[in-house]
Amino acid sequence: MDLEVRMEGVNGGDELRSFVERRIRLAFHGFRGALLWVRVHLEHQNGPKVGMDRSCRITSVTRSGMTVVVQEVDADQHAVASRAAGRAAATLRRALANASKGEQPRRPREC
Repeated sequence: MDLEVRMEGVNGGDELRSFVERRIRLAFHGFRGALLWVRVHLEHQNGPKVGMDRSCRITSVTRSGMTVVVQEVDADQHAVASRAAGRAAATLRRALANASKGEQPRRPREC
């Protein structure tokens, strides 16, 4: 599994990157053979304003071509990354289980 972590406007540097990489590898441990790559994009959306403005978007692509995208928003950059990793792994688990049953993947919701 190829892992890429991008960070824009967030504090934490190497410590945060290391935390995110560990959390992603832990969450996706059972999918190693099925995954091609995972990309994580952490972003501080509102600049110096206080509030729920840290976002984490995780995109994962399987060897069969299935793509799962999850996005979370929170005030804490560690919490948002951790929660997004958990959701992404759970969503991927459901999608792979449905695909093995022959079900069609659900279409993404329009925002």
